[in-house]
Amino acid sequence: IDGTSCYINNEKTVSVSIALHKEDKVVLGAVYNPFTNELYFGCDGEESRLNSSGRIEKLPKKMSYTPKQSVLNFHIGPRHIDEIIDLYELLYERKFGKIVSHKGSTAYNLCQVAEGCHGIYIAHTDGPMHTWDIAAGSYLVRSIGGKVTDILGNDIDVNQKNQVLVATMNPELHEKTLEVLND
Repeated sequence: IDGTSCYINNEKTVSVSIALHKEDKVVLGAVYNPFTNELYFGCDGEESRLNSSGRIEKLPKKMSYTPKQSVLNFHIGPRHIDEIIDLYELLYERKFGKIVSHKGSTAYNLCQVAEGCHGIYIAHTDGPMHTWDIAAGSYLVRSIGGKVTDILGNDIDVNQKNQVLVATMNPELHEKTLEVLND
């Protein structure tokens, strides 16, 4: 279960997240939100999909290509309040279309990128990113052509503490988002 504290509080941003690793590569991802009855799933050789209340749709449902067109969802802890202020300053400067913070399950938030609800997702954790929290969601983002890296564009190191994860719907948006964030 990803988003355990949200589950305890009956919040709707919880998921069960499952990934299959084969030869050091994730080849299948499934993320289920029991509160919204959404199942995101994909595997190598198949298009990723969303099953929501019995209706199956191909992912992504919509696409954005610039930060100004995108909804940015962030999950940044209170110890990094300066980063939150910086994001809102970038919104004020019209660098992003909209900013929200749904917190909860990282896997579910990554699926929101794969679906196209959010063009960008940023998470900053003090501890390491846990494989079980990011593998399935990251797989689904990548399966639609998106990217998941740290803020410098490097692969996420699940053993490293204090990382900033940046996920976007496509490589063009990823490059532009990293430029905006690193300026």
